[in-house]
Amino acid sequence: MDVTSIPRVSNHHTPAPLWRLERDIKQIPRAIDADMTCDTVVVGAGITGLAVAENLSRQLAPNAHSVVVLDAGRIGTGSSGWNAGILTVDTTIDLSEIEEQYGEDQARKLVSDLSDILTRTKQNLNLGDNWQSGRTLYVATKPGHVQHLHDELDSRRKYNLPAELLEQSSISQVYPGFAGGSYLALGNEHGVHPVALLLALAKLIAERGGVVFEDSPVTGWEHVDDKFVVSCRSQTSGAKGFKITAKNLVICTGVGTSAFSELEDISRLVVPVVGHVFVTEASAEFAALTRESGTVALWDSLELYHYVRYLPDGRVLVGGEETAGVLKGEVLNASNPHIRKLYEWAQKHHTIKLPPVQHCWKASLVVPADGLPLVKFRRLGENTIISAYTDGLPFGLLLGSMISQALLEGKPLPEMLTSERKPSLEARLLSLFPAGNHPLAFARAVAFKAAFAAMRLRDWLF
Repeated sequence: MDVTSIPRVSNHHTPAPLWRLERDIKQIPRAIDADMTCDTVVVGAGITGLAVAENLSRQLAPNAHSVVVLDAGRIGTGSSGWNAGILTVDTTIDLSEIEEQYGEDQARKLVSDLSDILTRTKQNLNLGDNWQSGRTLYVATKPGHVQHLHDELDSRRKYNLPAELLEQSSISQVYPGFAGGSYLALGNEHGVHPVALLLALAKLIAERGGVVFEDSPVTGWEHVDDKFVVSCRSQTSGAKGFKITAKNLVICTGVGTSAFSELEDISRLVVPVVGHVFVTEASAEFAALTRESGTVALWDSLELYHYVRYLPDGRVLVGGEETAGVLKGEVLNASNPHIRKLYEWAQKHHTIKLPPVQHCWKASLVVPADGLPLVKFRRLGENTIISAYTDGLPFGLLLGSMISQALLEGKPLPEMLTSERKPSLEARLLSLFPAGNHPLAFARAVAFKAAFAAMRLRDWLF
């Protein structure tokens, strides 16, 4: 018998300031109020958990209530709701590395799967004005970085990702201060209101007979007599406890959840990152630039994840200034040194005057050491338990499809998306350091800081 208890933790997250929504009262998921039985219980209502449940609900009988999702807080208050809302077919990992380790077919399939899933998401969820599509400008900060972008251009063309090489002169008229050799990824970049995306997924799940519970933290689970029994409590009814009996258990709780022992192995292979983001006031000039150029995002791909997203109403979203660590999402003041540094970086690279900061925040996410999602798949008799970590909305949607296929059809997950894959050197080094409440866990934090310092030094030198 497997038994796991989860320490009680308070959850007072709020949505990121830019992404707050007035929700339709009829669509707000309720807290759990009774014992239940289902086929699959999903712990975590972030992008991965809701994508898994949405895919399961699509293939299950109407009104069967065979999928139950539990979240300790409110939808959109975790890391999925604090991100910049960028959905892209272009992965944030090096396709040539995937090709070298897993073969060209796997690399090509990864790109194809992401493209299909984003297209289906746009069609199925009907997000309207909450969905942007357009081009991406990739830039090289230093002359030495230009060749990297040329190499990436060749790689993207190989995998049928449309791209266009641009001359420095054509960039500097609007985006000064770059070394040239930049190009646009055409039509592969999308912007989305992340909380609207999450709520749309939750609504689809409910319409098909599934159930999504907010304010319902899991306190423990056990596997006994060919079933999982998940214990949880309601934050809205005097912390009363309830139990859900299920055939399968999926754990995708994201940042700061090492208390789940099932996540302990793969948590050693992820890096907790604190990212900073600000959004400006609206600008007619930036609205015209977005409309006329079709550019929705700019990535300084060799500057430790600095990026810009141009919102349709002329606001400018800027992110970057990552540091190592885990924290709850936090609203910041425009005088914060990370925000000021990001603002200076963005203004340096735009001929149009950047409007004043309207909102700013910082929040954590977990980044697998080699950039790919990490999924742990375990069979207990006739039952299946799956745990997952991933970075970003696109991979969360991808895992939703793949995990549901594994549960419903017995279709194996690709090796490169599981904890069974050969870990990268960085991942192997990270796995040497204990996580969670281990007495030596401090060494892990030191290792993270050293890794960030090394990345910044590499960008500066090369």
